[in-house]
Amino acid sequence: MLTMAQVQNIKFLRDHKGLSLRSVAKETGHYYKTVKKYVEKTILTSSYEKSNTER
Repeated sequence: MLTMAQVQNIKFLRDHKGLSLRSVAKETGHYYKTVKKYVEKTILTSSYEKSNTER
C-alpha cells in the first residue's frame, strides 16, 4: 500500500504533467499495475475513513 503522498504524486504526474502510466511508473519506481490502480481510484482512503467515522 502506498502512502497518501505517493498517491498524490502519482496523480499529479498523470493529471498535471500529462505523463503516461508507463512514464509515471518509471519516474516513481512503482510497477505499472500499481500506478494504474491508483490513477483509476477515485475515492482516496482517508476521505472514505473520515466518512465512516462520522456515522
